[in-house]
Amino acid sequence: MKKYPRRASIAVGFLFWLVSFRFLPAGLGAQGQTQELGLGAGLSSGRPQAAANVNDLSKGGSTWRHPIGFSFWYPSTFTLKEAEGSVQLVPVSLGDQTSNKLPELYFLTAESIRGSGIVSPFDVRVIGYLDNLVTTKISPYLARKAQPASVPMAGGEGLFVEWQAAGQGDTTVVARIYATVLGEFGVFLVAVGDAQALEGRGEDLTAVLRSITLGEGKLDQGIAGIWKLYSTRQLRNEDTLNFTVDDPRRADMVSDEQTSLQLGPDGSARRVSLWRTIARGGAAGGNSTIWLDSGEQKSEKRGRWNAESGTIVIMWENGDLEQWQYALVGGSLKLAGSGKVQFWQR
Repeated sequence: MKKYPRRASIAVGFLFWLVSFRFLPAGLGAQGQTQELGLGAGLSSGRPQAAANVNDLSKGGSTWRHPIGFSFWYPSTFTLKEAEGSVQLVPVSLGDQTSNKLPELYFLTAESIRGSGIVSPFDVRVIGYLDNLVTTKISPYLARKAQPASVPMAGGEGLFVEWQAAGQGDTTVVARIYATVLGEFGVFLVAVGDAQALEGRGEDLTAVLRSITLGEGKLDQGIAGIWKLYSTRQLRNEDTLNFTVDDPRRADMVSDEQTSLQLGPDGSARRVSLWRTIARGGAAGGNSTIWLDSGEQKSEKRGRWNAESGTIVIMWENGDLEQWQYALVGGSLKLAGSGKVQFWQR
């Protein structure tokens, strides 16, 4: 059988995963010495350019803001799409094409680097993390071209790095990442697509990166306070075809949980959960029932919360992050997200 050369493809599913605001990634969380990498030379039209002056960024564009304090400007040549945990920039010239048909994809993501000692995007751990991210999650055939290049910014440092691979036919697949470090966060603007499609976007993408800021997150004092959620779950083996009504193998289980969520007016967050599970079952042919009782269990988390424009984000100290759409409904706090709807009571 004739063998054809293996070609790179754009992993759209990975890109939706990438833009989630994930925290404490293993690749960036380890302690280590910070080193600087040299800069490459020779920038193509799709790479960082002088870009519009930062003072001109308010012309012909819009500003997006996240409740935790991230904000960035994007030009009128792009529209912005928000999904749960993701931000996608779509070129206006592409019209209403669906994401899996786009020849070029642009996303923004932020990662916590708390406790890592990383203060520069040129830290070798950042470069190594990005190399691994691209080659394991987008395509193993993508290879980095030259050393990372510097992106001029109003404050701090900006980085640009590019990977390439042979695509279908005579095309070239390109992955480009623009990165910076703001406080305890690494911020990445990711561009993936056909090389020809990405050409000419460098000035716009550089301007987006230069506009990224991290300020104080907003707090909606209207939802500050202590909220409680009660839930009961029950499971039962309803298989009457293979088991008789009194067969002890027809096990069942019930679980009760009470959760308290404290949203402090200062932005502190605390969640305490109490739960107990009881299960009943038995062995085939047995004359007795077996009971299992977990006893009362307790878990507790602490962290920080921000809320603005109907979105609440809770960042827990263990690195977990929750993002919900919220509303006050008849005295209850309604939280919706990940296919779930919860009503919390004061």
